[in-house]
Amino acid sequence: MTALRHGYTVEYVAERIRQDRAEAAAHERLRGELEAAGIPVTTDLPEGAVRLTALTHDGEDLTPEAHATCPGRGVFFPAWNRLHPVYYCTSPADNGHAVRSLLLRPGAAGSAGTAAPDALPDPPAGSPPERDHRTARRATARHLRDDRNEPTATAHARPARHSV
Repeated sequence: MTALRHGYTVEYVAERIRQDRAEAAAHERLRGELEAAGIPVTTDLPEGAVRLTALTHDGEDLTPEAHATCPGRGVFFPAWNRLHPVYYCTSPADNGHAVRSLLLRPGAAGSAGTAAPDALPDPPAGSPPERDHRTARRATARHLRDDRNEPTATAHARPARHSV
């Protein structure tokens, strides 16, 4: 009824109610299928769990199908998308999975497979030094500071003196 008070038409409100009910029914059906398949369904990503999109196993991407027999498998539905489950592993290290890092350069990893947390990718080969991301970020910050400190025409205007 709040939607009607905010100017939405009855047709719109009715259609929205139908869509919400259909989405809720589809969510419950999908949730039931996952639970019947033995996949734990949680309300949120458990503490210490990692999404499958961030994991690899033996150098290969970890998919829900490849992760189906893992004892740490699980799924949750984000509040903004109740029809698309997000798969995760509750203990990736214990189950032989590795967390991928998209920021690491090939060869930047140490012998243990980790790199310094501040390791950032180099700019593309052949790019001029001013296109380096650090330099560009500094130049942008400098430009914003300069714009903020730029005197305006009215800032220097003196009030008119009246002779009394």
